[in-house]
Amino acid sequence: MGQDNTVPRRINRVEGAVDEVMISGGPGVCEHWGAMAAGLTFTELAGIENHLAAGAGAWEDWDLSAIVPAGTVSVLVLVFKSGVGSKKAGARKNGTALDRPFTALTIGNAASVLGENVSCCMLTEVDANRVIDIYAGDTATVRFGIKGYWS
Repeated sequence: MGQDNTVPRRINRVEGAVDEVMISGGPGVCEHWGAMAAGLTFTELAGIENHLAAGAGAWEDWDLSAIVPAGTVSVLVLVFKSGVGSKKAGARKNGTALDRPFTALTIGNAASVLGENVSCCMLTEVDANRVIDIYAGDTATVRFGIKGYWS
């Protein structure tokens, strides 16, 4: 989702600059402002590498240089939560202070508290080295994968 931004403005306490687009988590939910270059192409990957975070409860780097090519601007991250344990997970551009882990219950239903599987996709920018930050509240039950990328 995107919304043209022709003047600087704030949405949900997030500041946007001229010529940036809003990446939205849904109606009225501004997740991030970012520049979107014209002519980007989305490439869906054939398979998904299951990736587990090394530690729980903190943001950490995930190097995607073996998964996506040079020139990648952003990636579509699959976040998969299974079983019981912490339901917090997230993905963001490497090095940002944007603290946006979500609680898996908000994307599933009350039954997920009993250990059912819940998944969602998040869009995030990559840095120049194709690294993103990921957050897992529990290393045993939260997995990440890259569904595709924009370049």
